[in-house]
Amino acid sequence: MSSSTILGKRKAPDNSPTRRPRKRFSAAELYNPTMVTIVVSQAGVVGRDENAPSEEFVVPRGLIRSHSKYFESAFRKQWTESRSKTLQVDDVSPMTFRIFVAWLFYQEIFYDEERIEPENTAPCTSGQQSNSTAQGPSTECRTTSRQKAGANTTTASGSDMLLDSDYDEQIAKEPVSVKCHIDPYDPYDAMTWPWTDLYELYVFSEKYDTRGLRIKVFDLIQLRMARNAMLYESRWLPDPDDITYLVDNLPQNSKLLQLLSRYYQAQSARAVERRFPKLCRMPSSFLAQCYLQSMRFMQAKHCPTCQARQRHTHDRAHTWEDTVPAQAIGPCVCHEHGDDLEEAAECQERWKVRMQDLKDEVAQKADTVATSQEIITIVP
Repeated sequence: MSSSTILGKRKAPDNSPTRRPRKRFSAAELYNPTMVTIVVSQAGVVGRDENAPSEEFVVPRGLIRSHSKYFESAFRKQWTESRSKTLQVDDVSPMTFRIFVAWLFYQEIFYDEERIEPENTAPCTSGQQSNSTAQGPSTECRTTSRQKAGANTTTASGSDMLLDSDYDEQIAKEPVSVKCHIDPYDPYDAMTWPWTDLYELYVFSEKYDTRGLRIKVFDLIQLRMARNAMLYESRWLPDPDDITYLVDNLPQNSKLLQLLSRYYQAQSARAVERRFPKLCRMPSSFLAQCYLQSMRFMQAKHCPTCQARQRHTHDRAHTWEDTVPAQAIGPCVCHEHGDDLEEAAECQERWKVRMQDLKDEVAQKADTVATSQEIITIVP
């Protein structure tokens, strides 16, 4: 009796265009992995010390090759790096690479503080607040070259957010309950990290072609921006120095830059007037992108076809989607699912769950603020 009769007919492989082929590595790499060493430093970054501290990471070769096209190419058998099993990376901070290695194993984004790093690469400790959420005096956190360059123009609070003095005074006068949505820094919750850390991680995923990490980080940024808008924190936008960093390190058609321009173009005229000096520090290409988004919004807003959400027959420069608020944009618009409909469906389902959790959080915080205001009114 043949094996096919005993085990049943083997299922034919699914080669349909709706399935994205999964990257595999040999069984030998699974049961007896070849370990490679990656030496990480920032010695090659412009403005950095050539003797910048480095850190060595030992990871399974098959694992890192399966998630990054860059490392897949670097550790091919014919290259020197594959024979020596050592690779030098001189344009990434050890902290960023550590987060990447943790993601390789757990498919989650977090930072392990138990391992000691040099002071100039370590992020905020768990007892400190991140730069992007701290309301009080500035805390001693790691400083990047672009933060040093903009140190003379940042706000007195040490925040890397785009704030104005009027808003600072308003926050100071509000009760603690109103400020309770400003979360303290948590190394295991990337939603509380400074924008700087998230952007560096995204740029890393672009530069080293790590598609899974890129989608994961983009989700975090998009969810956090939506959370800010839903919690009436629309003023809390990334600092011009962070935007400059993204413009310098991402292609002009980057989906992340397009998303950020949607948030900036939606700001009110009064807010723009108050922050005009800071906005002048923005890269001209990003301001042009904001202007383009604003024009698309205005044209779509006054377009009868777009208001009826019908197919365009006259002008393809804008669509009805240009009128959708930035926080309501679906996640897959900016993802790289291609023809993989199953992956896209799973992504949309996860996003629905996250947005529902976010709406519940907003409702709960609104009830907390309303209750506190009632108490303040009653107590003489």
